[in-house]
Amino acid sequence: MSDTEHNGLSYTTQPHVALDAVLATLSLGPVGISDGLGQADVKLISQAFRSANDSTLLRPSRPLSWVDSVWINKTFSASMVDVRSTHASIPTSQGSTHSPLSNYHSVLAWRTSEDFTLGVTDLYPPPADPTAPLATRLHSTLPGVQQNGCVDGAPAVPQCITMVEGGLSGGVIVPASGTDLSNFTLMAVYEPLSNGAWFLGELSKFVHVSPKRFDYVGVGGGGAVGIIAGVRGSPGESITLTAVDTNTTVRIKNVVIPLGGLLNIEF
Repeated sequence: MSDTEHNGLSYTTQPHVALDAVLATLSLGPVGISDGLGQADVKLISQAFRSANDSTLLRPSRPLSWVDSVWINKTFSASMVDVRSTHASIPTSQGSTHSPLSNYHSVLAWRTSEDFTLGVTDLYPPPADPTAPLATRLHSTLPGVQQNGCVDGAPAVPQCITMVEGGLSGGVIVPASGTDLSNFTLMAVYEPLSNGAWFLGELSKFVHVSPKRFDYVGVGGGGAVGIIAGVRGSPGESITLTAVDTNTTVRIKNVVIPLGGLLNIEF
């Protein structure tokens, strides 16, 4: 991640630092911060790491890869289409190696001039119930705005999430990013938990629900949303978590990681 590139005999500001940071995080490849001392964009790169005291990358479960529909569009259209997806798989119960997994998807579109509709095979693993609604949320890499629209106790739709009835067959739309080199759209796609609630996770990070942050996310407990989760972090670290209950009301919980580095919560 660097803010300059060599161009002939001069250096010019690199226009796609934010895209580079997202790609490095979602690729599962090596990540290095190559800015000069005091020149790193801390608020940008902190969206990739657990915290300032913990360099663990909050990554998905598999590398980012092109969605099937890209190849269909390339076959029938002369326009450039670059849309990729990945997912994070999280156990749904604590301490079980055979626990069912829930999947949280990330979709990245780069230099797209038109809205892109995901096809029925574009999310992997495919949703267990292909007709269940999906929720989507756009991620902004600008500092301090990732929580925008999600207000505790307020309706989740449409300010916090967009609800897509009918799942992928209902038409999950990835908004056009624009065609400049730096333009991209990063969108989270959420499947509902078995009780009909939605866990949105840590909205301040590129990957909102990463297996490097959450040991498990499942249904249970006595909280208003009916979600239980195991959250990892640095002792004393404060984390803001967001969920949507079965009445599509936003619920926000601020937690502090204890000395042991793992906090089991009821949401």
